Amino acid sequence: MQQDIGTLLHIYLDEIKPGQPTQAHRFLITSSAKAINEAGGRNWMPVIVKQTGAESFQAIANTFILAAAEEAGINKVWCIIADDTEATQNCAQLLAQEKIPRINLTTASREEIKLGLDYLIRRPVNPLVGVTLATALEKIDVPQRQSWKASLNEITGLKCAITKGKKLDIFKEVFYAEPPKVLKPSINLTTASREEIQSGLEYLVHHSDNPLPTLNIATALDKLDVPERQYWQESLTEVVSLKCGITKGKKLDSFKEVFYTTPLVKPEPSLDELPITQLRKLAQEKGIPGTSRMKKADLLKVLGDI
Repeated sequence: MQQDIGTLLHIYLDEIKPGQPTQAHRFLITSSAKAINEAGGRNWMPVIVKQTGAESFQAIANTFILAAAEEAGINKVWCIIADDTEATQNCAQLLAQEKIPRINLTTASREEIKLGLDYLIRRPVNPLVGVTLATALEKIDVPQRQSWKASLNEITGLKCAITKGKKLDIFKEVFYAEPPKVLKPSINLTTASREEIQSGLEYLVHHSDNPLPTLNIATALDKLDVPERQYWQESLTEVVSLKCGITKGKKLDSFKEVFYTTPLVKPEPSLDELPITQLRKLAQEKGIPGTSRMKKADLLKVLGDI
């Protein structure tokens, strides 16, 4: 039977899969088992479980209680039914103090970094000794941390007393680096706004797997944002001739991972847009005499009269 979320149930121990076993010392388990028996065989702190079958469950938090209940010799424990989402499990384990909160340095606020450092420096077990909160905070809270790698080796170069080895390992118990995922844009140069072109160039410089790190965004933007791009072909070879830092080959291939074009049909030029040599050629094709000595205005007049 599927139980409602939030229901308090008295469940047999053999119906509950422990999940992550408790790391508590034997002394704590036996002392808690004695307390359960003295309280009439009741665990007044419920186990948090998710339902995995009609009569089966898995503990997701307060798993210490299962070990204490088994030691106490009782065969049923009180449990609260939770949903099976990752967010619920994370919340329950944090509230049960079964896991340490973690902070993503690429997105964390200054206050979050401060609190995480203060916790590591002040905690009684395995503290981050020799580190000054104010100094470490000033050196870690920099814009460059948005691009730090998962190894966090950049920390050791900051001269903030967090050195490679044990201290960095302690630091990484709370802090990690995971740049926010940025969806690859797909931008049609035929219709794109200037802002859209700029966002695509910024992606290529800062986020792409095949980046253009030396590209000057302002220069490239000015040369790309021209009316002629409405007629550029799908090959985008026109981009190469702009001298905007995107050359033929690998750089153009990277550019085409983000930008494409669905070219419009270029309208035929009007007569007054044609050079005089082309106007004379047209006049000759139409059999108009004396065109070799005519000026452009005269050619436009005789061709316009036809």
